[in-house]
Amino acid sequence: MPTGTRRREKTKVKALLERCRYTGPGTDWDAIVGHAAAKRELAVIAEQYRRSSVAERLGLTIVKGALLMSVPGAGKTMLARALAGAITRPMYVIPSAEADATVIREVYDHLRKTPCVIVWDEADVILRDRGRFNALQGGRTVAALCAALDGIDPLRGPITLCLTAEAEWGLDASALRSGRLSTKIVLGIPDRDERRRLWELYTARVPTVGELDLEAITDRSTGFTGADVEACVLSALGLGMVSGIDELEGSLLNEAVLRRGHVGGDLEPSSEAQVARALHESAHATYAALTFGPDAVASVTLRPGEPNEGGRTSLADRIREDGIGDRTRIRELAGFAFAGLVGEELVRGAAHASGGCSDDVAQATRLLRGLIGEVAGSEAIGPIHVDGFESGQSSDRGSERMRAHLYDEVTAEARVIRDGVRAVLAPRTAAIEALADRLIAAKDRTLSGSTLTEVLTELLGIPGSAVDLG
Repeated sequence: MPTGTRRREKTKVKALLERCRYTGPGTDWDAIVGHAAAKRELAVIAEQYRRSSVAERLGLTIVKGALLMSVPGAGKTMLARALAGAITRPMYVIPSAEADATVIREVYDHLRKTPCVIVWDEADVILRDRGRFNALQGGRTVAALCAALDGIDPLRGPITLCLTAEAEWGLDASALRSGRLSTKIVLGIPDRDERRRLWELYTARVPTVGELDLEAITDRSTGFTGADVEACVLSALGLGMVSGIDELEGSLLNEAVLRRGHVGGDLEPSSEAQVARALHESAHATYAALTFGPDAVASVTLRPGEPNEGGRTSLADRIREDGIGDRTRIRELAGFAFAGLVGEELVRGAAHASGGCSDDVAQATRLLRGLIGEVAGSEAIGPIHVDGFESGQSSDRGSERMRAHLYDEVTAEARVIRDGVRAVLAPRTAAIEALADRLIAAKDRTLSGSTLTEVLTELLGIPGSAVDLG
């Protein structure tokens, strides 16, 4: 690289680091709600640095870097701040979108002898698997990061944390091997107790008027992250300002929860659209109750938004915590995704199925694609990982045949599951319509918690756990 170009790159990187150095308040482990396993993993890293002489005497390899994976908003950056605070090092949070191979090399060259924490945010941008993506586009950044990690002394230089919402299989394995990003930490979605604590934490920071029903709010916010909870509190305060209320008010907080994920939209849809939405969500809830038990449905709500984004049925934490690792559960969750479409077809007729079914079908397709291509295989494909045949290179002649097999197998599996859902719901159309009526009549058009369990048990005539569907 010419001297003048190298000088400009150094100046550019110096400005980038000045801009990305974290100067906000510190965070300690106790301030982070949940994530006990992740905090423990990072505390181990912190102790290695704080007591490096003991770690070396015990023969421990000092960790150079870690990969933190989770859905957006789960708390990856907060955990990075807590680690930096535990070892009293400055932290640089660098957007990966601003980093090419040259920037990565210059960042580590500039900080080589500076004890600090380098955080690459949205790190999948620079860690894309070179076997699945074009090496010219992503391979250079991976190679640059690997070379940088190999060349640093983490006790006298930087520790690296890469934050991503990408699944591990989409990242380059060479960066994740021992001696580089050797510690992999997966953050889960807060469970009910953790969500309750998050609501207490964020509502306690602002003035409130009246009593907040945090139990009901907790039930209605299944799947929310800490960032979602904070955003809802701030949204409710904003809604209050419009009405001349400078405090957090319960009904506005509930409205903010219902609005989460939608901008704008009509809270009062037409009668026909409202009925269609209610039938759709009621079909989801009915199928879930029959498959997993009435207590497996955490909440059903008609949310504001466009007609194809009009509601949400959330499964209870225990269903999510069971995971989707076995084949039966993946098929059950695909059936849950198809249930809204099937319910609408049974009650309203196939010609009147709403546009809201498209996202559900996409979710079912993703689940079944993973089932066939990554988990279970099939008779035609065999017990292999399909992505090994989908490198994206035009010279890979097997890829087209494999994708054709995959399409056929996923399509066949989808037809079987959809027919199974239809068999489950067809005798229950009266219950679906009755649940839709109750949902429309409910306060805030939301049913949740024990009230919802009681309604499902009554309408379906089944006990509080799953029935044998035969």
